[in-house]
Amino acid sequence: MMRLDETLLKRRILLLSGEITREKVNILRNSLLFLNSLAKTEIKLVIDTPGGDAIAALKLYDAISFSRAPVTCVINGECSSGGVVILQAAQKRLMTKHSFIRLHPISISFAKEQFAIDEKTEERIIDRLKGTRARQKFIYDVLIKKTGLTLEKIKTKEGKLIFADEAKKMGLIDEVIEEYKI
Repeated sequence: MMRLDETLLKRRILLLSGEITREKVNILRNSLLFLNSLAKTEIKLVIDTPGGDAIAALKLYDAISFSRAPVTCVINGECSSGGVVILQAAQKRLMTKHSFIRLHPISISFAKEQFAIDEKTEERIIDRLKGTRARQKFIYDVLIKKTGLTLEKIKTKEGKLIFADEAKKMGLIDEVIEEYKI
């Protein structure tokens, strides 16, 4: 019996569900590269994510941006945080009627990292903050470019649920769909 992942891959459908992790993005990126090697026909990426690792999200954003095959993203559920920037890389951005988007700035956590307390500690933390700030600026620039919104307007929507009709008006998506055929 064929596995669901294999069946979807044959139909050029990829799923991004749950937290965005580097491991998950590596699998999606490899699948995207594989599908690109087969044909230049549409690839669909179905998104239902609360977000996650910003670096991983940007890696998938780049992979979709450089795809020779057109990529259509379909939000079916939640598209928050890094999911929103991934969505912006697609040639077509669709959203089911009852789904939602949530924008918010990148958060930073030091819980998984350990820093030796020495003369370089402050420098390493400052470098990490600068890197995070640069990634956040890139994400804002993508949103401004793709939506035509101002930074101030984007920031007023941070933390709030944005449902399909409003997402279309804001330029975050291209179309609200009642159903989608796979």
